[in-house]
Amino acid sequence: MKTTLLILTLSVCASAQPFASPQDPSLLALAPDSLRPAFDSALLDAGQNWYELALAMADARPEHRSEVVWLINSMPHLDRLEMTGAVLLEHVEYAHISTASFRYRAPDSLFRDYILTYRVSDEPVTAWRNLLYDRFAPMVRKQKTAADAARIVNRWLAENIHAAKRGFFGPMKSPELVLSSGSGTSEEIAVLAAAILKSVGVPSRRVKIPWLGAEDYDASWLEVHSEGKWLPCYPLEPEAFGDFGWLDRSRDDNITVAVATTAFDRQLVSPGYTAGAQVRVRLTAAGVPLPDFGNFAISVFNAGAWRPLDELNTFTDSSGAFDCFLGNGHYLLVAGQRDPRGDPYIVTREFEVEPSRALDIALDLTVPATEAPPYARTSDFTNLLPNTAGGVSSTLPPRGEPGIVISFDPALPVTLQAFKAVQQLYEDYGKKGLYVLGIAHADVDAARSFALKNGMTFAVACKPGPKADALGALSPENYGHIVVYDKDGTIVLRKARPRLGDIRELNRKTAALLK
Repeated sequence: MKTTLLILTLSVCASAQPFASPQDPSLLALAPDSLRPAFDSALLDAGQNWYELALAMADARPEHRSEVVWLINSMPHLDRLEMTGAVLLEHVEYAHISTASFRYRAPDSLFRDYILTYRVSDEPVTAWRNLLYDRFAPMVRKQKTAADAARIVNRWLAENIHAAKRGFFGPMKSPELVLSSGSGTSEEIAVLAAAILKSVGVPSRRVKIPWLGAEDYDASWLEVHSEGKWLPCYPLEPEAFGDFGWLDRSRDDNITVAVATTAFDRQLVSPGYTAGAQVRVRLTAAGVPLPDFGNFAISVFNAGAWRPLDELNTFTDSSGAFDCFLGNGHYLLVAGQRDPRGDPYIVTREFEVEPSRALDIALDLTVPATEAPPYARTSDFTNLLPNTAGGVSSTLPPRGEPGIVISFDPALPVTLQAFKAVQQLYEDYGKKGLYVLGIAHADVDAARSFALKNGMTFAVACKPGPKADALGALSPENYGHIVVYDKDGTIVLRKARPRLGDIRELNRKTAALLK
């Protein structure tokens, strides 16, 4: 009934106070100054659904508008596209009702994250506050503490809801559907439990082990805040309320990481639930630490495969180290980067975590030396260009070897026969001492694409410096310019946009240099 009244109120508001656009000054003026810039962006992100959010904002009580704006600013993109004004208003209004209706009172600092938020996990966004408040408020109204209220809800869930296997298809059930059907997965039941407790003013958050160790799949429960501390609440195990060690005792060697989540944030709470240890991972390459490096993962074997523990958010700090707490068990560290060819170079390390025994794992990601790739960068292009005006080049390395330089722009028409000829010469004489270099007048991505498309395996340098003498001689019409020099650096052939006869001469002179 109350939800219906909210919808009618929104309809009246729509006709009384319409907004022209998501950037309507009268709409933005309803947001607090500190939240207004993000509110502007969030409304634009909502697409055509901005008007639903605007109506909720206009109809909210003035003292509640900051919470409406905070939710709109914080919610993910898809929620902005689907949220209705009626659902949003119900969550805001009943969140305030729940904090003033009971003898216990949640700290103001916990209100937004653990009571106001309309989402617990990945369940559908629905209006469950009115239903759950009306159903459960009478049960807990006389309780003195939030923990006492949570115990009553815990016992009710154990007596009335039973666990079901996870379905292969379909989304999670909403809290209302779990309640009406009397069953759900461990995660769905934990979401229902958190929703009930939030509806009666008890700060709640879901806790989950994403992957168990020796057992398949995961585990979910929740935590409630009472009298200054968070307490575990296992929805179908009321006797274990407040017992941090219960899960560890019932699942030997299975707790990997425990993650507490709100609608928009998460934090690791593993040390409270398992006797694990601190693990430090130090990543280097060629003896140099890799700061702010994220191409690595810690995994546990589960359901037939190594499963990465993404909740760890693996990134090294400024010193190239990463620290985490893991439950005892067997893990796999996988790290890697790409070699100069662009191929992945992967290093793995299995390790065992034992209770209270800290680990320090050093992993070196030095890529083995490989042949120069077709899109390698060089540090100084000036010293790689011969003097195309003629004479002797004293700057072109390597010393004492004949070579070919071909300059090109991948975006302009070039003579592919010339590239094919140079590639064939490289294949025929590269191991005999012929040095071949491409100079790409483009960025590395364009050069890479061109090289791979045309089967080039010799080295290509990108973005030559403006001081390179050869650039003045290579106008756009001359891209495809080929220079051949002997082991002393003397240029023996120079051609711009070579034709068929020039390619024959290129083959002859190169063969003569390698005799």
